[in-house]
Amino acid sequence: ERKQRSLAWFHYWQLNPKAALAEWREAHESALKERRIGEARALLEQWQEIELDEAERRRVGDALWAEAHAALGIALWETPVAPRAPALLAAIEHLRSALQVYTETDFPVEWAATQHNLGAAYARLPTGDRGENLRKAIECYQNALRVRTETDFPEDWAMTQNNLGAAYADLPTGDRGENLRKAIECYQNALRVYTETDFPVEWAATQHNLGAAYARLPTGDRGENLRKAIECYQNALRVRTETDFPEDWAMTQNNLGAAYADLPTGDRGENLRKAIECYQNALRVYTETDFPVEWAATQHNLGAAYA
Repeated sequence: ERKQRSLAWFHYWQLNPKAALAEWREAHESALKERRIGEARALLEQWQEIELDEAERRRVGDALWAEAHAALGIALWETPVAPRAPALLAAIEHLRSALQVYTETDFPVEWAATQHNLGAAYARLPTGDRGENLRKAIECYQNALRVRTETDFPEDWAMTQNNLGAAYADLPTGDRGENLRKAIECYQNALRVYTETDFPVEWAATQHNLGAAYARLPTGDRGENLRKAIECYQNALRVRTETDFPEDWAMTQNNLGAAYADLPTGDRGENLRKAIECYQNALRVYTETDFPVEWAATQHNLGAAYA
């Protein structure tokens, strides 16, 4: 059946590539949104019989050829596929191919979107030099921000600022404090657009990321940094509730617990009691069966707090 679907897709692409691509993108986005991961993977496999080479570029035209490469690049890094590295390397190649057509001059909006997506693929790449991958991601995000300005594309600007912050926060090379200060600046930029009222989910995620950056900051007043981290995590939990976003809630609870456990000021016993409460909260979601790695890490943190 899967082979028949691929063959039907191949013929549809040959006859009407524009319509075929539009339908494929809609089907793939819908499958991911509804967590039908097997279907999303099967849709990716349909492209195996199609060579998006120079001959195909001449047949379908530059714009559609670039659009197909960009769509495949996005789909490959968004779809949970194992092993991860080959899918992300393929995504990078597709996105770089799209940039042969999507230039900043001729297609500024598409160029910026592709630069953003290329940055996201580099940032997730699990192989190679981690520092070099993140430096490439940072360069791509900075490129995207030449077009994605706060004035003209505020939502896209905030998204790229958030991703740029995450890349700086994870960068293992250079001055650690300076990298985290840049990350904090990017997250604070994003929060100018991502307000709790207008973008509650994005606001909460950025508050969580900002809290993590403050918690890791090696410079300045350690107690003040952790108090800021705690405030950010508590903000995030106004949206990240156990009912609506259980996994995100558990992650933020775990981070909040770590911040309380490390807090060098105030009543040490009270801080640790708060940490213990946060870890116990997280374990309501992080069960040994469903999240064994997170369960074990939280059990470890809880033990350290009791000790």
